[in-house]
Amino acid sequence: MILRPVHIVGRVHNAPSNYLRLKRPPMVMGFDPMIQIIHEEDVVRAIIAALKPGIRGVFNIVGPGQLPLSRIFQVLGKRPLPIPAPIGEPLLRALWKWRLTSFPPPEVDYIRFLHTVDGSLAKEVLGFEPMHSMKETILHLKDTAP
Repeated sequence: MILRPVHIVGRVHNAPSNYLRLKRPPMVMGFDPMIQIIHEEDVVRAIIAALKPGIRGVFNIVGPGQLPLSRIFQVLGKRPLPIPAPIGEPLLRALWKWRLTSFPPPEVDYIRFLHTVDGSLAKEVLGFEPMHSMKETILHLKDTAP
């Protein structure tokens, strides 16, 4: 069995949480992708649901929906730093090389392009639905900032 959660946010220190915690997160100019996030507690609930005997398959574990990246920043009260597309990835690579950012360069596509998945199989087979709303999930990230 394989569980594939969307971007997990909360107390975890992963690329999506670290990025959304930045004071002025970079945002590629001209791009405002739909983003799917999931509360860390909902991921735990999905894992528990998948441990039932006889469960087999590959399951996308999704949160309560998706929002444009700009809307997530609004809820967090953040003003993103607009970066022109041609310099975005090279700049991020340089910052990563010098350890000036915790956001890995391969993740730049997630703040540039649309990435959404369907969680209907997890709902049907595992009985999994997220418990936390999108607003609760976003604000949980704010509450767990270092």
